[in-house]
Amino acid sequence: MTENTIKLEFKKSIVALAGNDEGEKLYRSQIASKFNIDNLTIIEFPKEIKMVSISYTKGLFKNIVSKFKSNREFEDHVIIKASSQWLESKIKNDIFRW
Repeated sequence: MTENTIKLEFKKSIVALAGNDEGEKLYRSQIASKFNIDNLTIIEFPKEIKMVSISYTKGLFKNIVSKFKSNREFEDHVIIKASSQWLESKIKNDIFRW
């Protein structure tokens, strides 16, 4: 499986992300054209980002999650990297929380 890293970009002054619509906008502007379901995709948040709301996470990942048949398949193809292990875990948990 080919590895593809997508390094998300934000203004350096931004430390927290919120809003479902904002997550969707970021997906369309920075991920959609680079994402390939057949690859292992690493989505990397910059170290300045310290908090991501559940609504932002839902907006950012809903189109990606819909491409997979199961949560397990998603987890086998997408890796989240963030400024801390806690934030990585929070984002992963929020993706599947309803």
